[in-house]
Amino acid sequence: MLKRLRRFKQFDEYEETTVGLLATAGGGSYGSTLDHLRITVRGVHGWVLPHQVGLRNASEKFEADPDAIDGRGFRDPALRDRVEKLGRMIAEYAFIDPSVTSSRSAAADD
Repeated sequence: MLKRLRRFKQFDEYEETTVGLLATAGGGSYGSTLDHLRITVRGVHGWVLPHQVGLRNASEKFEADPDAIDGRGFRDPALRDRVEKLGRMIAEYAFIDPSVTSSRSAAADD
């Protein structure tokens, strides 16, 4: 019984944690990776942002940028905007209470 309880305690670490998903692919598709990550985070009671970013052929998406922290910047401004939007959303929703109920479910509780 104690072993079973310890297993459930692992969920506490991620419960109600906001998670933003960004997946890279060296060539093909990143779609299934994002799907699996979303399912995994939900499985440990995390809250996944609806906005997600995928980079196909990721090594081709960057160029040298001496002002960037790691010396690389996005080649495509639209892709940079999507990644920055994900970062803003993570910061904005980091402390959100995901226990939101709709008016329909609230009425059913009465």
